[in-house]
Amino acid sequence: LMQAGQKSGVPVLFGVLTCQNMEQALDRAGGKVGNKGAEAALAAIGNRPGFGINFDPSHLYHQFVDSVAFIDAFKDRIYHVHVKESARYLDGKSSILGSHINFGDPRRGWDFISPGRGEQMQWGPIFRALNRINYSGPLSVEWEDSGMDREYGATDACAFVRRNDFTPSNLAFDAAFSRD
Repeated sequence: LMQAGQKSGVPVLFGVLTCQNMEQALDRAGGKVGNKGAEAALAAIGNRPGFGINFDPSHLYHQFVDSVAFIDAFKDRIYHVHVKESARYLDGKSSILGSHINFGDPRRGWDFISPGRGEQMQWGPIFRALNRINYSGPLSVEWEDSGMDREYGATDACAFVRRNDFTPSNLAFDAAFSRD
């Protein structure tokens, strides 16, 4: 894939995936060496420039990974962004491991929800971090909210992106008041 991407100029992307249990995490990581995620993937392909990340904060949030720190760490590798949200429902009986329980089931410790509907994920810092790294690629709604009507949810999610995707200022606040 990497060779075809380099020849055609089309980047190869991967997403940071969540796992349903430890066995699945170990399988995806290549055995009992541990799950090294984005850093291991980049090292495995020799840090080739055509290999990028599909940044999806919904996969990071319920695993307690800081999305802004991830953006800062991989700023040159984020080629695509999914705008999707997850919420944690940790009640002492549930866990962040899905244990193969269907999405939407109240026994899950987390679930995907429509962006802006979770009251837990902080989107402002995420959009500001994307602006800070000069991200100008697509913001794709990946809508997977099993508790909301699809037509309503898609419309609502698109409106959320439009409200939150802002152009950064090219001036510091105080510089706007200076005279040349």
